[in-house]
Amino acid sequence: MMQFLAKWAWLAVLLVGVGLVAEAKDSKTYRDEILLSGDVNPIAATRAAIDAAEVSVDAAIYKFDAKPLRRALERALERGVRVRIVVDAGAAHKGGAAAKVGRAGARMRKWTRGKLHTKFAVIDGRRVLTGSYNWTDNAGQENVELLMSFQDPDDVRRFAELFEKLWKSAGKK
Repeated sequence: MMQFLAKWAWLAVLLVGVGLVAEAKDSKTYRDEILLSGDVNPIAATRAAIDAAEVSVDAAIYKFDAKPLRRALERALERGVRVRIVVDAGAAHKGGAAAKVGRAGARMRKWTRGKLHTKFAVIDGRRVLTGSYNWTDNAGQENVELLMSFQDPDDVRRFAELFEKLWKSAGKK
């Protein structure tokens, strides 16, 4: 019985972490979560958020090789979601996930002025996912990583503005 409860408790943590649990109607109530990868797999949570995207995914990522995230972004593009990604030029490999998402239709820009070591995504202009993890397979399998998911409009707006600043400053594909 304890294993059954533990299994469903993990699922509840995952659903809350990606904001799939119903939100309160009060516009001042948000589902903000700060989790360690032992509580939720950051790649799985990010994939679920991308799969729920309806309008846009804007991401600034240092390393990106996680196939589940590449596939989620490709599915988003197929649904008509606008995908823009700023990647670190030194960490983005030509045959890697970022390049494949670019070939699938995402708008890509490479950061060439020092390392772009940031890791965040703005989903539909309503949610931010950020933390310590790169979008790599190791982040979901081997590392202890931090995942923060929040929906406070002021905080989301600040991250969206930060993304726009990075997007305008980055070199084109």
